[in-house]
Amino acid sequence: MSNYNLSDNVQDSFTFDLQGHKYEVRYPITEEVENIQQLYAQIEEAANNKDVEEVKRLSKQLEDLLYGFITPQGENTPPIQKALSKANVPTMRNFNKMIRTELAIQ
Repeated sequence: MSNYNLSDNVQDSFTFDLQGHKYEVRYPITEEVENIQQLYAQIEEAANNKDVEEVKRLSKQLEDLLYGFITPQGENTPPIQKALSKANVPTMRNFNKMIRTELAIQ
């Protein structure tokens, strides 16, 4: 009979550095991932319908949800929104790739 410990060697978060500041990202629970996936589907549907305002509104919701998983580490570390607003395009590309990979977002 097999015995699996599904929580063994599973981390609750990961960290990353941005512009000399450290951030911690909490992995979402299954219910939160479902919300993220629903928002992605709604954004895709709105985009297919060429509803630009709806895409913007839903994208803002998704951004707020994702940024809610990110906590600045250190007293002088700015909120992630502020740090990313000053990031160049390659940095944003790296950030988006990291989030999609780590949070398994399609």
